[in-house]
Amino acid sequence: MNDKERIAAIRENKEALRAVYQECRSRAMAFLLTYFGDNLDDADRLSIYHDALLVFYEKIIHPDFELKASIQTYINSVCRNMGYEKLREKGKLRNFNSKISDEQLADFNVDVGIEDSLEKEEKMSALENALEKAFDSLKQAGGHCYNLLHDFWYHNLSIQQLTEKYNYANTNTAKQQKAKCQKRLKDLAQQFLNISYD
Repeated sequence: MNDKERIAAIRENKEALRAVYQECRSRAMAFLLTYFGDNLDDADRLSIYHDALLVFYEKIIHPDFELKASIQTYINSVCRNMGYEKLREKGKLRNFNSKISDEQLADFNVDVGIEDSLEKEEKMSALENALEKAFDSLKQAGGHCYNLLHDFWYHNLSIQQLTEKYNYANTNTAKQQKAKCQKRLKDLAQQFLNISYD
């Protein structure tokens, strides 16, 4: 199945996105590892990848959207932009020097990165399991965080829609609340995982 067929399948049935998630994950994670190095930890990379998949999905469901690169290149590009934003949040962007130029993005050779990434695959699977447990824990605890993240990730509500649904003063407030909830989820996951990352 080529990329156009994959997009058509996803437009027909959202479940088809699972296959793209599995196919693109290792290379995207390797790309983030190679591009940003230790400036991002494993949990940051996984969170960025999940958000990039949402951006990809939200774009392709519009009939007039035309993919001008491969799905992998598009997702890598979104991951890179989200990585910049994450570094900005961490106050690390000013000192960051990327190893890969825009021109190299489409032809990015991830062979070495994939080896590094696959070595961490077992740890990443453990992290995903921990995130699932943390998400369940948020649900059991009640409160708005579970509902907010569930609406954003699973129902694809935009920041504007979240602002209206939860009666936030503006979209910036909604973004701040989502960031706080994601941090809470990440902290819970770390507790379940009980692994300290280098």
